[in-house]
Amino acid sequence: MEIFIRAEVAETCYLDEAAHWIAFGVVPTFWPDENGHDERQNVDAHLDHLEGLASPTYFPIAPIAHRFLEHDDAADFARHMTESYGQTVKEARDAVELQVELHKKYYPAAGDPDYDQDRQNEFERELSALESELESAMAIAPFLAELDQLVEIARSKLFTALVQGKLAARGIELLPSPDDGPMSGRFGDIPRSDWRMSDVAWPLSNLGTGEDEQPRWIAAQVSFSELMMLVPQPDIGKSLRTLEDFGACLIARNAESEGEAVISARATSRGAPKQGAAFSRLRW
Repeated sequence: MEIFIRAEVAETCYLDEAAHWIAFGVVPTFWPDENGHDERQNVDAHLDHLEGLASPTYFPIAPIAHRFLEHDDAADFARHMTESYGQTVKEARDAVELQVELHKKYYPAAGDPDYDQDRQNEFERELSALESELESAMAIAPFLAELDQLVEIARSKLFTALVQGKLAARGIELLPSPDDGPMSGRFGDIPRSDWRMSDVAWPLSNLGTGEDEQPRWIAAQVSFSELMMLVPQPDIGKSLRTLEDFGACLIARNAESEGEAVISARATSRGAPKQGAAFSRLRW
């Protein structure tokens, strides 16, 4: 059984969020700040980091990764993603090596056999957990490579649309600041002439470099409704489903995997595009 619950779609999305819509059908959801506005529109928060505030991961598509991957064991992807916390092999291996180094440096014998044994047991438990994360990271590395390639294809389609003017983008432009004064900036429209593939920092959603080595444009974004008009259907093939409407939710009785429940979200309310429904998935 699948349950689709209503969610709010963001009016704009970062560059890689747009690419993940094109590649996988992942929809950017509204991200409220303390004042109830979308965090993507918070200039000060972006100036604090000089980059987009979030970058999409593969967790939302983990339960349906088999629809994108060619490997026979793609069904294990979600489990390995969870067990590895989405780390790359390098990140997981670095964590193992750091744990070993910390043990050498901070776990000298204290002269109390019981205490020393407790600390050794603690180290071995932590090291075993980190090694399990590394094993899972190594297991999903081939899958991540395939998914990365799909994202690259989607990025190229998005970039072409931006260069050709078929899709508009805006970002935060840094403003001149007095010496030792606070950094300031404002949203502005990004000219088509500013787009160079080599200048795009996709995960950061930044574009170009100014004379002061700061990004030319910070937190570049596109309108999600305009993106949906340009790309009304993502690259993933669609399947027809029968849904029962219960007002606050929709229920599909013919789930893809028998015996597994899937929680999904259907986009609606402020900022939601009119072209169709949007989905994000979690399994329990």
